[in-house]
Amino acid sequence: MASNDFTTTELNPCMSKDLPNAEQIDCALNEIGHMAAALESICWQVSQGDKEGDLIVAAANLAAKIGWTADRCCGFDIKSSDSWLMSPVWNQKADKVEVDHI
Repeated sequence: MASNDFTTTELNPCMSKDLPNAEQIDCALNEIGHMAAALESICWQVSQGDKEGDLIVAAANLAAKIGWTADRCCGFDIKSSDSWLMSPVWNQKADKVEVDHI
């Protein structure tokens, strides 16, 4: 029988023992709400005309950021190489948690 190198946590990041704390999740959900409202506004503007396609690119980037923010709520590494997507507030809270765990 072949073995695999994956743990349950790797297959399902939501089962990670290093989940963000309630304060970080609250911060992320607040950001998601603001970004979703901005995305709705961009979509309305696109419906009014977007000849250069700039608004569509902005909407796609914002949708990606919403997804990455939600990923953080599932316990993905908040200090990963794509952490530039996160707001400074999120990273400050992450730094505080790391200090609290030392």
